[in-house]
Amino acid sequence: MPRLVAHFLLLVTALVWGSVFVAQHWAASAIGPFGFNGMRFLLGTILLLPVALWERSRRPLRLSSFGRQDWALLLGLGLVLGLGSVAQQAGIAKTSVANAGFLTTLYVPLVPIIALLALRQPVRFIVWPAVVLCLAGTYLLAGLSGFTLHQGDGIVILGSLFFALHILIIQAFMRRYETPFQASCLQALVACLMTLPLGLFSEGLDMSVMSATLKFTAYAAFMSVFLGFTLQLIGQRFASPSTAAILLSMEAVFAAFFGWLILSQTLSFVQILGCALIFIGVILVEAWPRPAEAVERAPQAGAS
Repeated sequence: MPRLVAHFLLLVTALVWGSVFVAQHWAASAIGPFGFNGMRFLLGTILLLPVALWERSRRPLRLSSFGRQDWALLLGLGLVLGLGSVAQQAGIAKTSVANAGFLTTLYVPLVPIIALLALRQPVRFIVWPAVVLCLAGTYLLAGLSGFTLHQGDGIVILGSLFFALHILIIQAFMRRYETPFQASCLQALVACLMTLPLGLFSEGLDMSVMSATLKFTAYAAFMSVFLGFTLQLIGQRFASPSTAAILLSMEAVFAAFFGWLILSQTLSFVQILGCALIFIGVILVEAWPRPAEAVERAPQAGAS
């Protein structure tokens, strides 16, 4: 797959995720974070199962041959995704929308920092100014003129760390196994098994709540789990984690757009300037020359 096509898929992922913020906004007052995520991952698993089985008939993911590292990566995909999603949803309920929007995008600098310091992976110089532009843009887009700490800020920051780890684990797994649909289905299943029981036993999730919020969880399941996370898996096979994080930061811009389109939320000049800064950061990392212009992809370390 050409690099530009892979990067386009990551931008589509950001667009899809941005639209889901509206569903999360409407569902937050009616259903808890474990229940909401448990339901959307359950429905997402059901939606993904047919395409995962179709892919398995062509290129099976042979779980019987998995070693410890393979199982750690596969289970890690679902665990950090579930933890990040719950932390984000729980934090939103205890902090301002502006703080949550800004703090969630801390995964953008966390990805190259973890890649460089913990994994010893080289990071292109242009990534760092692009990260600064994306963070500055998100700060302006969130409408923050200062920063007042809220109770849920720490939870949102923890969620951004899990999302950063998710991006890095995707890179490690997808460059070993070219099975995006099976991986997406299995990560959704793991996330569901982690969140849904807690929603049932700790949040009073019952049929009436499920029925009242079904349209929101179904939309989030299709757009976020079925489309978004699957496209992310496909795109990241041909993109470095740092570049992927910057491209995915466009989620904040798309969320603002859908907030304007559906919720009639207005955007000030400063917020539009924030969108522009994020866009410039994306263009910068895309246009800057690469040592290997063909694709940002390492040789296969395994086969499936």
